Amino acid sequence: MAHETILVIDDEQLIRRSIGKRLTVAGYQVLEAEDGKTAIEKASAGVDLAILDYRLPDLDGLSVLKQIRQIDPDVLVILLTAYASVDTAVEAMKLGA
Repeated sequence: MAHETILVIDDEQLIRRSIGKRLTVAGYQVLEAEDGKTAIEKASAGVDLAILDYRLPDLDGLSVLKQIRQIDPDVLVILLTAYASVDTAVEAMKLGA
């Protein structure tokens, strides 16, 4: 079983819980954050992967991505959004998502 820690960051509780439940069943330790500030606080404790929504109530996903990568440049980040644009995708990839 895996022991990696995954941080699920989304303002929608149903999304966080759904993704978190699947990952927990797969053997991962799951942390949840409903906003950017909480996500950054939890990421500073050390995570292996962040699944990050682009639209959060307090910060956008790219800002959170930058701060998580400053905490640990080796953290893998998957950025999710229902509001896709090519510019956002390119910027996220440049930042390491």
